[in-house]
Amino acid sequence: MKNKHQEQAHLAEGKSCILFVHGILSSPSYFNSLIADLPSNLNYLNVLLPGHGASLSEFSSVGMSDWDDYCAKKLKYLRALYENIVVVGHSMGNLLLIDELIKDKSNISGAVLIDVPLIGHVTKSGIDVMLKAVFDAEKKNDSIDLSVKYNKSIQIEHYYDLPYFLPNFIQLLWKMHQVRMHMANMDVESDVFQSEEDELVSDLSNRYIEQNKRASLHTMPNVGHFYIPDAERAKIAAAIMKYYNKGEA
Repeated sequence: MKNKHQEQAHLAEGKSCILFVHGILSSPSYFNSLIADLPSNLNYLNVLLPGHGASLSEFSSVGMSDWDDYCAKKLKYLRALYENIVVVGHSMGNLLLIDELIKDKSNISGAVLIDVPLIGHVTKSGIDVMLKAVFDAEKKNDSIDLSVKYNKSIQIEHYYDLPYFLPNFIQLLWKMHQVRMHMANMDVESDVFQSEEDELVSDLSNRYIEQNKRASLHTMPNVGHFYIPDAERAKIAAAIMKYYNKGEA
């Protein structure tokens, strides 16, 4: 499969930078609309996690430790260049970032976390959308389906290929448990945006987010896991700029 998903970066001289980290089936494309809402001169790195944007065999050949290592490597790289780093995650990307920030908060001015999956749940709509994401099944061409279509970086052709996904999803469940137990220990100011109609993330996750004294929790009414309307996205962009501007003052 030709890799249409690429890591994106604008890294010029300056004090501040943004690191974007996507979810388990997603890609850097998830953040494209959000980046478009930000000033065009900002420094940022929008990563493509290992095994994504390629074949199913490549996805199944990597795992959580590879993604952890990659996230740590990128943070180390940016810390050598910038005094002030804003981290932005979606779904699993949040778990990778939270883990790293608990270990080392140096140079981090703030975190903006979208749909943090500390506790998951199974819903019919979630199953429907995940099947569309994996198999490119028939779509209604509404905002959610279009978002899934353009942001997903893994695709398989047959149901009998599903077992190749299982090891990474089992690792994801374990990662959710680990981060849930240590969420209160992240000593970084954060704005957390949780979708009220999330097809995959339970609102029970909010209990653990609220245990972190430096986290500001924002719930997004009538918003699901895969698509953020303009009005809510503007609030997320404002939170990013709040932390970015700390280093520019």
